[in-house]
Order: sequence, then structure tokens, then C-alpha cells
Amino acid sequence: MWYLILGLIILFLYLSNDFFIKLMLTVVAVSIITYLMFNDDKETKETQSNVVDVVGHFRHESMNHLQVIYGYVTMKKFERIVPFIQKVTDTYHQHSRISQLGPQPLNEYLLTYNAVQTKMKVEIHLSEYFPLPLPLPIQSLFEEIIKNIIHYYEYFNRNDGTANVLNIEMDQAENALSIGVTFTSEQDHSHSGEPFSLEEVIIKCGGKVSYRSLDLPPTEWDIHIPLVD
Repeated sequence: MWYLILGLIILFLYLSNDFFIKLMLTVVAVSIITYLMFNDDKETKETQSNVVDVVGHFRHESMNHLQVIYGYVTMKKFERIVPFIQKVTDTYHQHSRISQLGPQPLNEYLLTYNAVQTKMKVEIHLSEYFPLPLPLPIQSLFEEIIKNIIHYYEYFNRNDGTANVLNIEMDQAENALSIGVTFTSEQDHSHSGEPFSLEEVIIKCGGKVSYRSLDLPPTEWDIHIPLVD
């Protein structure tokens, strides 16, 4: 949009013979160019910062895995090594499946969330029956539901050093996608209220909600999203 306006201004500058109009258009053009340069620089710095956070997060995880294996070796607890490696392998297998979800912004959001955000840990598990990639007609609705679930529970983060855990399990049951949500927290949120009605958002997106607990915020519940033929 801004580039189109800038192009029109340059065209008028070329066609106009009035000095005052040329001067005003030049000032406006310089202002737009300055804004675009500042905005691009800001976005570049934010992207670079996120990349550094993500690389640091996965490097830290890898070092922790090696230290655990090294500890088992030095203590001669060899029987624990294979199960631990299998657990790490399963985690990376989940990362691979998340990367195949479909909407690229959602893939990146879920894979990098724990590296960028530290107050709440999000664990994603996709069953082997979950369709990959997602059917095109429901990709945008599915992305909106998942992001709203995470944003909803972010509201209950506190700066007291404890991290909440949000577990999201995705499966396919007959002709619908199933999302199981489990929220674990050591804090008392009974008087926190809600940031927004998550149930209304999900219903608006065509989903159905069933609760396994009556807590607020809900700690165990399920979402069903009909598959579009």
C-alpha cells in the first residue's frame, strides 16, 4: 500500500510543473521512505532476535540431553539410556509432524513458541491418525482455534517464577478433528476471571466444546471440529 502511494507521488512529481507542489510531494515522499526504512529495520531486528532465541533454546535442549546420557554412562545405568533416547526421538518426531500441519505461520508458531515464550510451556502431540497436511478448507479455522487457545491461557501466566504447562493433543475421530486440552498450573486462578470467551471463539469457528472439569480456567476439556467434505 505504502509503495503504491510512493509510486504515485513520484509520478506526480515528474508531471507537475508547480514548485510548491513539488516541494510538498518531496517532503511527503521522504517521510514515507523514512517510515518504510524504520519499519523494515524494526521487523528485521525482531526476526533476528527470534532466530537467536530459537537457536539458543534448541542448543540448550541438546546439551541437556547429552548431559543426561553422560550421567547415565558415568553412573553405569546403561538400562536407562535407550528409553531416554527413545523419548527424545519421539519428541523430534512430533516436531516433524508439526512442521507438516499445513499453514506455515502455524507451523512456525508452534515449533518456536517455547523458545520465544518462557512463562508457559506448550506441549503439542499429534496422533498418527491426525491428517497431515490439514484439509485446506479448515486450515485457517484450525489455526485461529489453536492460537486462541494459547493466547487464552497466556493470560494466566504470573511473574512468580513458576511456569504453567499447556498440553494440546490432536487426533482424528471419525469425521471430526479432536483437540484435547490440559492446563497444569501451581497457581490459584479461581479469581482471575477470563481474558475473553474462548468457547464463543471455538463455536464461531464451527467447533464443539465438552468439559472434563468445571475449573476456571478449564483444566481438562475437548474440542471437536467437523471435517469438511
